[in-house]
Amino acid sequence: MIGRLTLAALIVLAGGTADAQETGRLETFGADGRPYTTDRYLLSRQRYSGEHSGGYSGQFRLIKRYGGGGYEIEFYDYTAQCSGESKHYAPTLMTFATTEPDKTLAEVKIDSGKHPPAALKNAYNLFFAACHLQFQRFK
Repeated sequence: MIGRLTLAALIVLAGGTADAQETGRLETFGADGRPYTTDRYLLSRQRYSGEHSGGYSGQFRLIKRYGGGGYEIEFYDYTAQCSGESKHYAPTLMTFATTEPDKTLAEVKIDSGKHPPAALKNAYNLFFAACHLQFQRFK
């Protein structure tokens, strides 16, 4: 999945410098994924590490439910910066449309010492699932 992300995204996550990136093996969570919050599923994660930071990139899916009983399934890519040197590190989650990997949909700075506001609950849950395999941490 890291191949789908732009070099610019990895440079931003690595502290603004073009660090060499190493990747680990791709972990998958089955065809349906593992739920990290209501109607959102972690499909995969792949470790990356650079000189100043490390984290995971992968894919997740969400189910949009409609009042008339229908639903739609959408797939997205993400990068979660999980660790790094203090001067370069800020826990961050970035999401990308699978069909437009050069376009960042959202970038969220994660304050792991605080409970997230309701508007950021999904992002925090994805971050903790990807980085720490802690699923459905914030209800």
